[in-house]
This record gives sequence, C-alpha cells and structure tokens, in this order.
Amino acid sequence: MKKQKKSLLFVLFVILVIVVSIGGYLLFKSTRTETQGKPSLIKETTPTPIQNLTQYSNQEFGFSLSYPAEWALPKETKITPPQQHLYQIIFNSGETEYFVDIYRQMMPLPLSSFVRDYFTEANWSEEQKIGTQSVVKFFLPKEGLEPSGSAGVAFAKDNDVLVISTSILKGEKEKIVNDPILNQIAGSFSWQK
Repeated sequence: MKKQKKSLLFVLFVILVIVVSIGGYLLFKSTRTETQGKPSLIKETTPTPIQNLTQYSNQEFGFSLSYPAEWALPKETKITPPQQHLYQIIFNSGETEYFVDIYRQMMPLPLSSFVRDYFTEANWSEEQKIGTQSVVKFFLPKEGLEPSGSAGVAFAKDNDVLVISTSILKGEKEKIVNDPILNQIAGSFSWQK
C-alpha cells in the first residue's frame, strides 16, 4: 500500500514537472515571438525643423551642435572634482532644459555597456545610427502618478562619451524618446577633428 502511494506520488510529480516545463517553454516562445514582431520604439521620423539655429562649439572637448537661437545662452559647468563626469552644458528653452554631459572613461567600453553601467535606472536602450555616427538612445523613467521620464542620446569618441538628454518630461516613453527637439539637437551634433 505504501509502495503504491509512493509510486503514485512519483508519477504525479513527474507529470507536474513535464506540464510546468511545457507551459514555461510555450510562454517563453510566445513572449519572444511577440517582442520580435514589435516595431522599435524609435521611429525614423523627420523632426519639425527648428528655424534660426545657433551653432555651439566646444574646443576643449572637440564637438559642435546647433540649438534654437531664441533660447537663453548655454550655462556651462565643470564638474569638480572631475571623475568620470567632467562637464555639463544646459540649454534652456524657457520651458524645457536639454543637457549635454561629457564623461571620460579610463578604459573604453562599448557605448551600450557604458549607458547600461552608468545609467543603471534606464529601462530601455537601443543602438542606432544618426548620420554616420553610432549612438545609443535610452529612456530613464520617473516614478510618479503620471507617466514621465527623460530620454538621452549617447555618442562616443575614443575615451569620451557625450550624452544629450532632456529634463523630466510628462508623457509615455515613446513620446519622450521621440522628442523632436532632442532628435534635432542630436542630429546636428558632430565631433570636431
């Protein structure tokens, strides 16, 4: 009698393991298929062109970009003591701030690894091309009652990483990541030789 109970329990256990394994496999397969079929959050859109652009150049770090001429003059700050984060420039539209942050890596990492390691709260990132430059776009969610967060675009050259980002914006991730002003500023960015 005891032997029959043990045998029955063993058979039920084996059946349970098989059912759970098959269910897990099917769930994994359906989730993987769903995400592979979804389009990227970043759409190849042409932002509404900003008229009357002003060129900003930074000789020390060797880059330039354009921003709307009606914005306030950029505020530049050297980070002290400098560690990985060296410098910040704030562009203020009057409504929204856009940041340019410069980082120097001791040992260069691939750009996607730098973004993942430095911006640990980022819950989404994607490698892309802007012109001929490889970049990583990413999203940093902000906890709260309303959906909000900030988006960034990271560029790399040698040991330097430059990140152009938005201040905290209200809205869904897709809207913030596709902010037309962020995308236009990022599209105007170039390293100087």
